[in-house]
Amino acid sequence: MSEASSQSRFPIRSERTDGTDGKRRRERTDRTDRTYRKRGKKGQTRRERTNGKRKSDRKTMDIAVYSGSFNPLHIGHLAIMKHMTEEAGFWYVYLIVSPKNPLKEGISSATGRERYEAAIEAVRRHEGLRVWVDDIELDMPEPHYTIRTLDALREREPENTFTLVIGADNLADIRRWRDYKRILSEYGVAVFPRTGFDLSAIKEDLLAEDSSYRITLLNAEMVDISSTTIREAIASGQDVSAWLM
Repeated sequence: MSEASSQSRFPIRSERTDGTDGKRRRERTDRTDRTYRKRGKKGQTRRERTNGKRKSDRKTMDIAVYSGSFNPLHIGHLAIMKHMTEEAGFWYVYLIVSPKNPLKEGISSATGRERYEAAIEAVRRHEGLRVWVDDIELDMPEPHYTIRTLDALREREPENTFTLVIGADNLADIRRWRDYKRILSEYGVAVFPRTGFDLSAIKEDLLAEDSSYRITLLNAEMVDISSTTIREAIASGQDVSAWLM
């Protein structure tokens, strides 16, 4: 997503014959259940492989939607996800692995499934995380616009509310995003700081355009590490294990 669904996880209709009276009747079949029952490489269901912790007694959940290439996931991503559930008041983080950001070059959408599987394993290494690794974008057609993903999430789970998590650099550049006005007014953004960006000034500029925009600035600690830096370190033969999630 970024500038950013799963094989459709929306309810569809199917027909079957009722053996008691021979009449055909229509019933709703939720593909989500079938998707979760797929077996992974080690015989685990997808729900088990993603920590199996998305269920909640709450009828409505505030969900932080954190989208990116995550190539790879690192301790900076982990700090943001923890902040969203432990400090910012969100019940879950939906980690959306985006096959390809339409505003960035260099990452092939062909590696999307591999990055998704790696994200599952990374999340499972951290017990207690309220994080759901979501494959909703993997089967969506390109380009992967964020607004399409947010709309798909809302259609799939109309009982929940969704807020997009982005960095200060993305907020500064958000006018380049498809339907950015809808993102800011219908869903809202929670923005974490980045070095070199004046978040208050960026927010003020956007609110001058439309005061209904929902922009929350996060008082989160900055972790000065990026996936690009890690990939470059790996290429040069450095040990990056301390940076990885």
